[in-house]
Amino acid sequence: MKTIAIVLFAAMAVACCSQRNTTKSAPASSDKTAATSVQGPLTERYWKLTELGGKPVKPSGQQKEAHLIFKAQDGGVSGCAGCNNLTGAYTLEGQKLTFGNVASTKMMCLDMSTEDAFVKIFTQVASYGVQGDRMWLNDASGKTLASFVEVLMK
Repeated sequence: MKTIAIVLFAAMAVACCSQRNTTKSAPASSDKTAATSVQGPLTERYWKLTELGGKPVKPSGQQKEAHLIFKAQDGGVSGCAGCNNLTGAYTLEGQKLTFGNVASTKMMCLDMSTEDAFVKIFTQVASYGVQGDRMWLNDASGKTLASFVEVLMK
């Protein structure tokens, strides 16, 4: 079982590092007027993290691009938090979104501040919104926790 987990995380690490992406459009700051609409699919899209707690996010040093990919068939979510890969489950009910059993690899990077903040939001997410190539995750009060832009995978 331990070997399967190691192989799975190794495969995710290779996938996270090897994908080169092209941004569909430049990220903009969170649009609070659109924060309650759901337009377009959440799943099978590469969502690059652009803002966390209202602050712009950019990889620093050797960090990878933080992102999420929601799978339609199995309710799984995978991605990268900047240094470590992550995987877990999600549940959708209308606009309500919850995450469960999110796990990540445990590599140590020089700057873990963005990664630590990103991983913490999974327990706070209560809803989401999609408008065009933008996606955001909100807490129960409707406050935007994180904003994303869709990136085309080559």
